[in-house]
Amino acid sequence: DSARKREIEISSTGPWYSKMVTPLLAVIVTVAWFVIQWFLLNHVVPDTMREIIIRVLGNLDAAFMLVLSYYFGASHKH
Repeated sequence: DSARKREIEISSTGPWYSKMVTPLLAVIVTVAWFVIQWFLLNHVVPDTMREIIIRVLGNLDAAFMLVLSYYFGASHKH
C-alpha cells in the first residue's frame, strides 16, 4: 500500500523518468520470465548448466511474484 502511495506521489510531482522506472522494471521482469520459460520448454539444458539455470530461474520467479503482488496484491484498490 505504501509503495502505491509513493508511486502516486511520484506521478504527480516527480520528473518523467521517475514515473517510468517501476513499470519498466516490471515489464522487463515479466518479459524475461516468459522468454526463459519458453526457452526451457523448447531446449535441452546441458547437465553442466542446470544448477545455474535453477538458481537464475528461482530468482526470476521471485521477482515475477513481486511484480504480480505489487500490481495485483490484496491491498490493491480498484
